[in-house]
Amino acid sequence: MNTNNNSGVVLVAVVAFTAIAAILALGLLSESSFQLKLANRQECLEQAFYVAEGGAERAVSCIRNSAGAPPNSITGSIGNGAYSVAINSVAGGGGQTWYTIASTGEVNGFKKSVIMTGVRQDTWARYAVWYDHNPGGNYFMGPSVFNGPVHANDRINLWGNPTFNALVTSAAATWGNWSAAAIFNLGFQLGVPVQTLNVNFTNTGSPNSCLQTLAGLVVTGATSINLQNTNVFISNAQRGWTNVNYVTNHPDFLGTGMIYIASSGANTGTVQIGGANFNGRLTVVADQDIRITNHITYAVHPTNNSDDAIGLIARRDVVVMTNAPNDLNIYAHIIACNPTSSWYAGFYVQNFLTRPDSGLLTVYGGIVENNFGVEGCYWGGSTFTGFSEDNWVFDARFATDPPPFYPNVNNAYTWNNWREVIVP
Repeated sequence: MNTNNNSGVVLVAVVAFTAIAAILALGLLSESSFQLKLANRQECLEQAFYVAEGGAERAVSCIRNSAGAPPNSITGSIGNGAYSVAINSVAGGGGQTWYTIASTGEVNGFKKSVIMTGVRQDTWARYAVWYDHNPGGNYFMGPSVFNGPVHANDRINLWGNPTFNALVTSAAATWGNWSAAAIFNLGFQLGVPVQTLNVNFTNTGSPNSCLQTLAGLVVTGATSINLQNTNVFISNAQRGWTNVNYVTNHPDFLGTGMIYIASSGANTGTVQIGGANFNGRLTVVADQDIRITNHITYAVHPTNNSDDAIGLIARRDVVVMTNAPNDLNIYAHIIACNPTSSWYAGFYVQNFLTRPDSGLLTVYGGIVENNFGVEGCYWGGSTFTGFSEDNWVFDARFATDPPPFYPNVNNAYTWNNWREVIVP
């Protein structure tokens, strides 16, 4: 009898343990299934995120290839996912069109979205210094500080301890003159692709980039411009103007203004310019040369929440004339397109070989030129001609808010912000 009772107890225990094991197995199976579903969900969400990113990149490519008229939306597939992108245009800085891109990627019913704001084509105002060739052997010298991007298609010469707070690039494989004291806070790259300075002055076949077409005012032949506060005084014989204040009858011109000085026959498009405390936004373009005869400054300094901006763009040269004062201040971003290899081309100082020591030349903006012009010479000892010191300061505002209708860099796009958004 005792044996039978023990057998019954064992049987009950076996059944109980079997039931418990079954319950545990079912629990483990359920947990495993849940984990697999969770892993699959996570994998699909990650794939959806990359599909959304890919859709946004295709939208940027679509904007690039649309000649300024992209569609409002695009759809497509990447791998086993699909994307849907909305493209909205907004008014941006410097007369540009900016875009907001909202892209959603979906994989097996799971969605992720990303938004890019302030998508736009980079302008040449993004550069603190850019040049194609350097026949004068100019140096970047310390203790000067360069806060914006610097690029050269030619070799770069360094002297002393210049500091570069943005990326420095050169298409050359080696330095011209190296200085171990130079400081590169964001590094440098040699052997990068050559860039080409393309500015559309008069090609009306591309109206969205043709400066003469975009200009609110076109005058022909030799012109003089004097900027004073909110006044733009213009002298031009072809118009019969002598110190005519163009703003008097065109008050909105100072918001998005551009003046184009054209050539016609013997009347060459050259302009002399100077002025102080300019309050406005203006780009001046010349078919030939821009000649700086006086200080050019803003009403409010760029570091004090200024919205003032000046762009100077010449098909040939931007020249500091002999009648310009010593210790000259030029607040503007400058483009000089003359491809000639010469000390007297690009942005340079007239008669710098014979002009007495003129002190400090400050350019607050940026300089883009095919030919790296010369501002002064050192003859040994303490003998200088031209400007003995350069102070080139990058106007960081122009990276996002350039002077009006500033020319774009081919195939270079940027944006203000990129972020992931929650999909309900």
